Amino acid sequence: MFLQVCAKPKVLIKITNTHCESFKKLWTVINECRLHALRRDIVTLNRNITFRHPANDIEKPFVVRLSMLTTFKSFSNINHTCPYVGVQLLLNFYPKNELVTLFLPSSDYILLMDWFLSKKKTFATNTPLTPS
Repeated sequence: MFLQVCAKPKVLIKITNTHCESFKKLWTVINECRLHALRRDIVTLNRNITFRHPANDIEKPFVVRLSMLTTFKSFSNINHTCPYVGVQLLLNFYPKNELVTLFLPSSDYILLMDWFLSKKKTFATNTPLTPS
């Protein structure tokens, strides 16, 4: 008797760097955009961005709209209805192993996100990722 078991390998994602830039400082202020090492194998991402004016027509990046909001939900306050105003937080975020499923070759990647408010590019967040 031959039994074949197929299982998805667990993929750990390590955040290796982060960069945030505001293009319209009258609309958005980047208060914090940094990594924090909790342990050797866990690095967390922290972002604190203040929207100075109510944003009713924020265009979330495509990836965030589709899948990342559920991943970010327990780490942030960004999953709410409009208007977005005041401090928007992403605290101690790290890709939990049970939330991450990759169908990509083992390589380095970067999550580039441009954020638009009132149809104008207002800020960008870039995060390199490495599967390990």
